[in-house]
Amino acid sequence: MAFRYFNEKTNRFEIDGGTYDICIGASCADIRLSQTITVTGTNAPVPADLSQLPSYASGNIRNVSDKEFTQLLGHAIPDGHWHGTLDINDAICQMYYAKSALARLIYKILTHMLNKSIKKGKPDLNIMFIYNMPFRAIGKMAGGMCSQYMVEGMMTAVNGHLFTGLGQIISGFFKQRKVAKKASKMH
Repeated sequence: MAFRYFNEKTNRFEIDGGTYDICIGASCADIRLSQTITVTGTNAPVPADLSQLPSYASGNIRNVSDKEFTQLLGHAIPDGHWHGTLDINDAICQMYYAKSALARLIYKILTHMLNKSIKKGKPDLNIMFIYNMPFRAIGKMAGGMCSQYMVEGMMTAVNGHLFTGLGQIISGFFKQRKVAKKASKMH
């Protein structure tokens, strides 16, 4: 169990010392096992001036104002409005918003497969994982078969430029194939 957090002041992970109740249960209303432990901290400086963050510091998170949150965040709060273009940080399930009819069809197929497995009472965890995975993970999960350049091509296609995106995916495939051949010769 880790009690670490990243401290912006020290630019490293620190441990927040204290006494903690560890609870295990079927739910928060059904605790079946608990233990109190004491953790020794690193005594790092607190990353924020808690006197300026009264709601946050007291644990009254429902009353954290935008001003407090901006100070805690260290920059302005993003506006939160979607600008109509999916990017590599968006989840695959967000293809619902895609400008490409093909991407929306893929979304419908994945949604249907997921809902079908849920109705059976046995959700398909592989589909659920893919459904909620960000696009950037495709390149990381493909074992070297898909480069980030190809993922960017997918995003171009999803955002309504099908042929440009397909061109990028295909050229990326051949580039990636050359890289794979070169790597296999080295081994």
